[in-house]
Amino acid sequence: MALSRAWILHTAEDAHQSAAMAARRFHELAGHQQNPARRFRVALAGGGTPKRFYQTLAESHRTAIDWSRIDFFWSDERWVPPDDPQSNYRLARECLLDPLSIPETQIFRVAAESGDADQSAAEYERTIVEQLGEPPVFDLILLGVGEDGHTASLFPGSAALKETVRWVVSNWVEKLQAWRITFTLPLLNQAKHIFFLVNGPGKADAMEAIFRGPSLPAARVRPVQGEVEWFADTAAAGRLLTGP
Repeated sequence: MALSRAWILHTAEDAHQSAAMAARRFHELAGHQQNPARRFRVALAGGGTPKRFYQTLAESHRTAIDWSRIDFFWSDERWVPPDDPQSNYRLARECLLDPLSIPETQIFRVAAESGDADQSAAEYERTIVEQLGEPPVFDLILLGVGEDGHTASLFPGSAALKETVRWVVSNWVEKLQAWRITFTLPLLNQAKHIFFLVNGPGKADAMEAIFRGPSLPAARVRPVQGEVEWFADTAAAGRLLTGP
C-alpha cells in the first residue's frame, strides 16, 4: 500500500509474518546493491519488535546474505552499560550479531558506559562521519514507534526534536527520567531507506495519528531522497486499512 511518494505500508496478519516480510526486504536491499564492493551501512533499533526481526534474519537468512559487507550502527541507545538488559546493543548482539558471528570490526556501538551523555553523543557523531562522510547517508535505518509516537529516542516535547545541525545528540527524556543517545531528524532524513517495525494493538492509536498528520515525532521522518517502508501487523495498522 503506497501512501505517498516516500512512505509505503506493508501489513501482515501477525508479528511473525511482519518480521519475515521485513527480513526478506532487508535481504533484497543488502543483496542487490549496485556496487558489490561498497559497504552496506545499517543502523539498528531496540525494542521487542526489532528483536523478532533480528531473530528472523539470523535464522532464515544466515547463508543468503553476505554479512561480511555489512557494518552495524545504532539509531539510538539507552544510557546504560553494554551488558545491561536495557541496552539496545546487547539486544542486537544476542539476537543477531553473535548468532551470525559478526566481527568487531563491523560493529560501531554507542559507548554509553563512560564519560557523560553529551560526550558520548559527540564521539558517536564523529565515528559516523568518519565512516560515512558528511552528510552521513545510511543505506538503511531501522526504527520502532512508541505508543506516544516517539521514534529512536526522539520523544514528544524533548529537546532533540528541535535539533537542526547535529547528527547525534544526547536527549533527556522527562517521562523516563533518563538520558538517551539518539540520531536526530536531520540524520534520519538523509537515509536511503528506513524501515519502521511496528506491531501490536498498543501501537494502533500512534500509527493512526502518524499517518493522519505531522504532530508526532515519527511522522516527521521524511527522507530527502530516500524511502520509508512500514512493516506492521494488522493489530497496529488495521485502522489505516479500513479508513475512518
